[in-house]
Amino acid sequence: MRAVLAALLGLAPVVAFAPAFGGLGDPRYLMPTAGAVAVTALATLLFSLAKGLVPAARALAVLAALGLYIAVVLAPGAEALSGPRRLVTSALPLDPAGPELAGVAAFCGIATICAVEAALLRRAPLLAMVGPLAFTAAGCALSASVASPPVWLAFALVAVAVGLLHRGKHLFVAAAMGLAVVATVALTPWVAAAGRAAPVDGRSLFQQPVRPLVGISPLAQFAAIRSGRLALSLRIEADAASGRMRYLSMDRFDGEYWTSEALYRRAGHRLPEPPPATEAWTVTETITVDRPGPLGWLPASGRPVEVSVTGLGVDEGTGELVVPQDRPVPARYTVRSRVPIWDPELVELATPASPPRQRAFPVPADLAAKATQLVRGEFGHPALAALATHFAQEGGYGLDDPAQSRSGHGLLHIRQLLESRRGTAEQYASAFAVLARALGYDTRVVVGFVPREEGSAYRVVGRDIDAWPEVRFAGLGWVPYYPTPGQRSGAAQPPKAPVAQPEPTPSFSRSAIAPPLQDASANGPRAEAENQIADAARLSAAVLAVVVVVVGAVPLAKVNRRRRRRRGDPNAQVLGAWLDTVDRFAEAGLALPASATPAEIAQSAANRFAKDLAHDALRLAALHDAAAYSPTRHGPTNAATAWRHAGHVRRRLRDSLRFGRRWRAALSPRPLWRRR
Repeated sequence: MRAVLAALLGLAPVVAFAPAFGGLGDPRYLMPTAGAVAVTALATLLFSLAKGLVPAARALAVLAALGLYIAVVLAPGAEALSGPRRLVTSALPLDPAGPELAGVAAFCGIATICAVEAALLRRAPLLAMVGPLAFTAAGCALSASVASPPVWLAFALVAVAVGLLHRGKHLFVAAAMGLAVVATVALTPWVAAAGRAAPVDGRSLFQQPVRPLVGISPLAQFAAIRSGRLALSLRIEADAASGRMRYLSMDRFDGEYWTSEALYRRAGHRLPEPPPATEAWTVTETITVDRPGPLGWLPASGRPVEVSVTGLGVDEGTGELVVPQDRPVPARYTVRSRVPIWDPELVELATPASPPRQRAFPVPADLAAKATQLVRGEFGHPALAALATHFAQEGGYGLDDPAQSRSGHGLLHIRQLLESRRGTAEQYASAFAVLARALGYDTRVVVGFVPREEGSAYRVVGRDIDAWPEVRFAGLGWVPYYPTPGQRSGAAQPPKAPVAQPEPTPSFSRSAIAPPLQDASANGPRAEAENQIADAARLSAAVLAVVVVVVGAVPLAKVNRRRRRRRGDPNAQVLGAWLDTVDRFAEAGLALPASATPAEIAQSAANRFAKDLAHDALRLAALHDAAAYSPTRHGPTNAATAWRHAGHVRRRLRDSLRFGRRWRAALSPRPLWRRR
């Protein structure tokens, strides 16, 4: 029974790692990981029945079984060993597939091995909790940035601990440890966030491997892209039209250049969801890159939440996708994005957020004075709207000729813009962001594109590049402003797509988006069906493994208990033979009054089940009474005789039961609740 309780400890890491994969509600995560725990527990108990197998050899055999399960059910391929490293270098939520899921399944299996092996040794019950607690702590550290550990997990661990340490003084140890665990889990949200905006992320301890393909700020390339010197061409097929596409946001300004301080992590198909600050609509786009040119990030109409190409990098704060140095720009990709809908009343009432200390920049006094003059004593959105209106409409500003436009967006270019009143979106966006930052607002500059209609789709080329500033508001997030003269704002509501008969929107099931969308023929119905069959096969294998363990755990525990009862001195073996026989009577449904003597129990079983088991049952009861009450000790012969009688009783009892009742008796856990 202790081994079965210890096996439950292997499920604690499953719960701890779940938020990193989107939660326990996804069967693609739950079934394979729980299956790893079940298979490992069953294998450990099975190998414990093998005589002469030392614990170290048994653990190695179970590890081999765990590896086989992972290879067959999860099929991580050649990257299986990279699972732990990818766990700490990938963006959350993780895809419930591949090396990352294989790594978690391995951790849960190893935790189960540690727990069950320690329980089988029966020397230090607390040792059974060390491995599972260590992997549970690792799961909580990995998932800290997306969710706190569930409080019920602490109570579940306490319940298992009490079950493992239920005798004598160990009960007080279990209670003390349980209070410590509950307090730790309950206080985690407050302790982890003390003095911080968010809990400590365990992944921050590891170097992130994603380095951008392009190391130059796209705002510095603005003039070259706009003039066509850096050729760029994209074709977009979308289920709804968006006013503009985002490319990259830059929040760091050093007086000369706007750059990004983003930390990019490895991205799967699923991407971090934006905070639910405002209403948003979803747009799905398939983008074909005809000429990548300087492309280093992947454009999208909003914040990407799902993408068809894996192996990219993603900024968890903005959702922006970057192409790593070790791979080319994908020729085709499908992306699903959230496009916010800004309610003017909410923006009007919202409070702007102050910039973090690391983004603070000492704006020169002349520019700060100019900003104060332009906002005319207003604060918040009215001040920012006045600043944007001054540039876009009221100040007499205009656009430079693309062929003669100046490149640059530093303080020098901002002063030139204020004097000449001529510039490009690059300078207007930078000027607004710097002047608003001088007033104490948190600002950034976004580079993007304004698509043009081309038949049933859209086209983006170099001259469609655009730039605009955004300001962060508490509770809303980043709100865009458009200070460039003649600049078109983004659509506030999802407009109708400009196609009469739009093509079906690509499904974002795992089977549909697993391969890169570079060859349309490679993603046809046949490939989709094959991937669906593979997913179904893996889930079915995991479910089957869990069912096998659930069905086989009780009979296995009974066999293991019988094996232990045959050990010890002859007197203990005789007593064990009688206890095993009583267990068989109990699982068959015989009532066992606490006041009944062994002889009365034997006679009652014979009267109910089969008369021919009375002889062996009564002889075994007599041997039990002699072992329990006689001062004369039994010898090995009497011990062997007792177990021979027990075997005869067991066989006759089984023969007397009908087929269905026989199976119910074999699977009944009733004898396991009895004291050994």
